[in-house]
Amino acid sequence: MLEIINKRTERAKTFDLGNRKKRLESHIGAIHYKEDYEDSREDWKDIDLIWEGNQITKAPFILTYDDKKLTVYNRKTKETSTIELLEIGGKKIKDKEWIKTKANAKNPDVVTLEDAVLDTDLEINVENDCVRFTRVLKSDKAPKEAKFKVTGNGFQYKAIDSDGKEVKVVSTLVGDILTEEIEPDDKTVYPVRVDPTWQVAASTDDCTRGYDADYFYTDYGFLPLGYTSVSNKDLGSAARFLNVNIPAGSTIDTSVLILTAGINCTEEVVNSRIRCEKNTAPVTFSDSTDFDARTWTTAYVNWDAIPQWSTDESGADTTSTDFATPLQEVADLGGLTHIVVEWDDWEKRSDQENNHYRYSRSYDGSTTKAPVLSVTYTESSTFVPKFMGIT
Repeated sequence: MLEIINKRTERAKTFDLGNRKKRLESHIGAIHYKEDYEDSREDWKDIDLIWEGNQITKAPFILTYDDKKLTVYNRKTKETSTIELLEIGGKKIKDKEWIKTKANAKNPDVVTLEDAVLDTDLEINVENDCVRFTRVLKSDKAPKEAKFKVTGNGFQYKAIDSDGKEVKVVSTLVGDILTEEIEPDDKTVYPVRVDPTWQVAASTDDCTRGYDADYFYTDYGFLPLGYTSVSNKDLGSAARFLNVNIPAGSTIDTSVLILTAGINCTEEVVNSRIRCEKNTAPVTFSDSTDFDARTWTTAYVNWDAIPQWSTDESGADTTSTDFATPLQEVADLGGLTHIVVEWDDWEKRSDQENNHYRYSRSYDGSTTKAPVLSVTYTESSTFVPKFMGIT
């Protein structure tokens, strides 16, 4: 199996399987970068997030860290942003150095500082499209407030507890001083991760929608499926994959979604149904009205008895059933440019009890762990006979 380099896009790879068969792997976030995004002749390069000294340079950005300060140069916009930790809970962080740790085998190049202050760890987590400057509050005794010095654009502020629930964050910016404070409630489960995050670009290419409630988000850190609670039940999610470029006349052999678990999901009897938007070039998501107005394929497949998931698991248990038939319905319209895939339980086939759900990572939850679309297809054969030397 060989990658067809000239078919690379920012978010996709295509492989030649022989006998006119191809395999497409499409991501929501970037998997390739250019040193100069304005140079149409430059080839797409594989992103490599390995630290070289105090820098990461083989990405859509250049990241430099110096003690408690991060500097990010955005290759796309040519803008520079910085974030520098000043204090946590009124205490300055000094006389300690960031260290690279290999302790976490899933992400060996996280830059960490354990117990910077009471019950608080610090991390720098680098992903293909973003940099997270994370405080990990390990108990309710950890300070709730931190101050940073920031410049530039692209920062977002979120907090998530260990059950995947968002924790309220109040952030104020006076001049270049950012004050960030979480406001947990009695249902907050520690540890809580607070992420001042720099991101290459905002994404509206995945979303979640509630069937029985006016529930619609494009910026939530997870893509829920199933019955969560009486207030947010029967949820579904969708993702748009760009520049897939499957030619007209192709036969879709297999098609699956590969998801990454966002949190531990242990309740059983979670069922889903997968459809595709019946549109060869669907637009990005905007709001619930836009979402509800879309036309979905008549064909669908059931993805039932979804196994239990563990946080950050990605593999057989988090890979959907094959939905080649719905995707073929779209491809038969004349080839594919972009693809929207939607998975839900609006038919209420999961147990209608709290926590009978599956939470996978969204782009805003992790730019490198967002959904992946894997499609194997066979290009049509066209035979034009030669007659008297004329083609």
